[in-house]
Amino acid sequence: MPLKRKAIVLVDHEKALLEQLYLNTRITIEQLEIRQDDLQHMLNAWRNQTGRTESNEHVLHYMRTKRKQKKWPRLEGAQQRAVTLPRLSPEETEHLIDIFYEDVARFGNGSDTLGYEPEVVAQIEADFRHRTDRQIPGPQLVGILTALRKRGFLPKVRKQSENDDLYGFEDIGLVG
Repeated sequence: MPLKRKAIVLVDHEKALLEQLYLNTRITIEQLEIRQDDLQHMLNAWRNQTGRTESNEHVLHYMRTKRKQKKWPRLEGAQQRAVTLPRLSPEETEHLIDIFYEDVARFGNGSDTLGYEPEVVAQIEADFRHRTDRQIPGPQLVGILTALRKRGFLPKVRKQSENDDLYGFEDIGLVG
């Protein structure tokens, strides 16, 4: 089932402060998802000055949504160097893609939702560790999945309809 998230609403001074803190960090939204300490530091400063209490995931969702609407500031090449993600073997990459399909895509969710669903990220991390015996933090696995999506290596996600569960046996009359 696709995840629905209620968008937060910020007043002008809260939005302006969040944008300024974002520009000051010089870290892209995707990198903030991976660099949890930097994200926490930025949002602690924002919360201390605004009194807001939204989770990191909700604020990231807000930022990403505003960026998609072209209402978010761009770093214009001034961003810090990206964190290097761990390299995966071809087998590990296949496992991660399979895990993405099993834990995310088959429910009609895309990789964008991973930054806002810590439970799903924790499940991906646990599944990856179980299948590969390799411990990689969930946010880094999300970063790898984002890179794979941008290169077209993740399965396409379609929105599920309420009737999807009814199609499992539509060809049952053809058996026998």
